[in-house]
Amino acid sequence: MSRLLGLGIAGWKVGAATPGIMREKNLDGPIPGPIYEPCLKHSPAEFTGEDFPRSNLESEFAFRLLEDLPHRDRPYEADQLARISVLHAAFDVVSSRYRTSPGPFSEIADSGNSGGAVIGPELRDWSKLNPCELPIRLRVNGGPEVMNYSGEWRRDPLDVFTWLANTLRERKIGGKITMPAGAFVLTGSVTEPQRLAPGSSAVAEFEGIGEVRVRISQGTFTAAELG
Repeated sequence: MSRLLGLGIAGWKVGAATPGIMREKNLDGPIPGPIYEPCLKHSPAEFTGEDFPRSNLESEFAFRLLEDLPHRDRPYEADQLARISVLHAAFDVVSSRYRTSPGPFSEIADSGNSGGAVIGPELRDWSKLNPCELPIRLRVNGGPEVMNYSGEWRRDPLDVFTWLANTLRERKIGGKITMPAGAFVLTGSVTEPQRLAPGSSAVAEFEGIGEVRVRISQGTFTAAELG
């Protein structure tokens, strides 16, 4: 799909990252997908309705690599990845090129429903942070706070990051450099996904990190869709 689209990869996202979501979707593992360079923006960000006529918004933790992650035969370890990355607040704008979802296999082929990514503020010293307990205050169009996931619906983002790095390593994606310095990794939703129609806006406050903002402008969808 990346070759067909002809787009550079700015990072990766992981969908269905938790046991609860995997069970709900009848999957045996998470779904990785590339984040394409034109689709990654920094908060406050705006996407057009032409690009995203139907999308869901997810609040996520993202990692940014400070160094290249070279390919190697043995697995990467979580503490190694933690030493060479910083943590960001982020949004995943989940969108499909299909009019209606045809099922998980097509979602995987469709770059894991990779639409857009919005990168918010960073936290360099996050060693004392517990992301599994950190409250996220997401509001869409000024509405009530969105429910945070918990229990089996929430997973340590560093665990997800480590899973992705080793999945790319095992598949030899990236060649000699599994992921380059500057690449972002979105690690799965920590809030209940929200519909984000054209004309909508959202803001999420990550306690101790900061807030991330996105807006979908009005527009008429004209790009080709898959049937």
